[in-house]
Amino acid sequence: MSSITGRSAAPAGDLPLDTRVCGQVGAACREVRTARGLTLAEVGERLLLSTRQVRALEDVDLSAFHNPAFFVAALRKYAGFTGVD
Repeated sequence: MSSITGRSAAPAGDLPLDTRVCGQVGAACREVRTARGLTLAEVGERLLLSTRQVRALEDVDLSAFHNPAFFVAALRKYAGFTGVD
């Protein structure tokens, strides 16, 4: 079961998000980023994301991504980078 989506599996194209969990993960990533003294741009460069997308991950703003699946993939990547479980 994914802690981000709250489901074990979802049909292709149908990815309901648990925005509360995404918000907690995004906030934890922001805390780690700021504690390390990294800017949004530096994180974006390392993760191959735009500054807008990194900010969107921290704020749970899906509008910066093509679809929810890309948002979830990027959030997992960011969480891995920061060590957030």
